[in-house]
Amino acid sequence: MPRLPARLLSGYSAPNLAETAQALRMKNYKVVGASSVTKQRCEFEMLLRGAPMPNPKLIQMQQGLEKAQHGMQASQLAGEAVPPQAGMMLQQLQQAMQSMPKLVSTVPVAEDESENHIIESNECFDWMNSTEGQKFKNGSEKQRSGYENIHLHWTEHTAMAKKIIAANKPPDKPPSESISVDPSKMPPAIATQLLAKLGIQSSPADFVQHAETQLNHAVAKKAIPEALKGEDEKPHIPPSLPQQ
Repeated sequence: MPRLPARLLSGYSAPNLAETAQALRMKNYKVVGASSVTKQRCEFEMLLRGAPMPNPKLIQMQQGLEKAQHGMQASQLAGEAVPPQAGMMLQQLQQAMQSMPKLVSTVPVAEDESENHIIESNECFDWMNSTEGQKFKNGSEKQRSGYENIHLHWTEHTAMAKKIIAANKPPDKPPSESISVDPSKMPPAIATQLLAKLGIQSSPADFVQHAETQLNHAVAKKAIPEALKGEDEKPHIPPSLPQQ
């Protein structure tokens, strides 16, 4: 199905996508993101009827932690050896639990790209700052609970959007390095380290061998002309004639 090009929607904000799609009334055109706006608005009704609930993942991890702790205590009482890495694993689990939210919204957020997290996050943000959103924020206890439910839903969509963007980000290009010093004039060990940073494999022995080769060439260049010069400076003795 043909879609309305994104460049034609540059002047439209996310909340207007659904209205744009309805106003166009083109049978074969689909406004990208309009369905996500409609979906999130339908979820508002469910979110406003509820209140933030305990994080089920955190509860599950807490139960697993308690079970592991009881198992370690039972082993110690029975005189059995407890693996040294067991305590470290429990500590890592506790640290992971501390970074998890204690409460979540009553409408789960997809943990993949099956939802448009950016558009749905923007829709939540616009509602929270709207007149209706501020009314719920400062209203009765039930209204405040509904507002906080949507607020948590917004944080969940925002966090997932950032996570997906970070996962799809191309790797940073390593900084380009260059040198303006002749490595052959450095000590072999230092020259080897410098070239390694540039991705060039070498060893100090390579530089020693190169230096010896260069020295031999230099000696040869000087010795050969001197030898030729010595031959030129010898007096020329004409061959003697045979005596008659």
